[in-house]
Amino acid sequence: MLSWAKIVGFILIILAVSILGAYSYMYSNSSYRSYSEATATDSQTLKGYVETIVEPPSKFYGPTFTEEALGLKVIATLSNSSVRVGETLWINVKFVGEKACSIILARITVTNSRGQKVHDVYVWLPHRTLAPGAERPQEESYMFTWKTSKDPSANVEVTPDDYTFLIKVKVDENEVTVKGTVKVVGQ
Repeated sequence: MLSWAKIVGFILIILAVSILGAYSYMYSNSSYRSYSEATATDSQTLKGYVETIVEPPSKFYGPTFTEEALGLKVIATLSNSSVRVGETLWINVKFVGEKACSIILARITVTNSRGQKVHDVYVWLPHRTLAPGAERPQEESYMFTWKTSKDPSANVEVTPDDYTFLIKVKVDENEVTVKGTVKVVGQ
């Protein structure tokens, strides 16, 4: 049998945890804004990197590069054919075909005319959950960016030059690579 002291102690512990939880919830949500509410001036800091949330351009005026193999067509369209040092190049990548929904990882590499890597990242590609028996989508689109400034991992300055980008994805045990070029001009 429980004594009144134990019951009161138990109730006080539950009350204290509830109050702390409510305070924590109110404090954490006071500065929270969803992605749709974010503006170009909002920033998040993680492990020494600062990520600024910006919206992609509404139209892409740059060239389109395409590669097709193994039931997958990869189409990469650039936001512009040239970009200034310090600005962001947007790359709209579309996967079309029966394997479009099976791509889970992409590698984006950018090299200068001397063959030095100035940007090299792997990107995990999220997919929506399909209902049982639903058809797999035949088309998936993703937006990638390259900020034309010194990347901490590459440690090479971005200067006015012609740059080559590669987007590599694995299909079954084979690799499909889209290759394109972009001109970086001075500020």
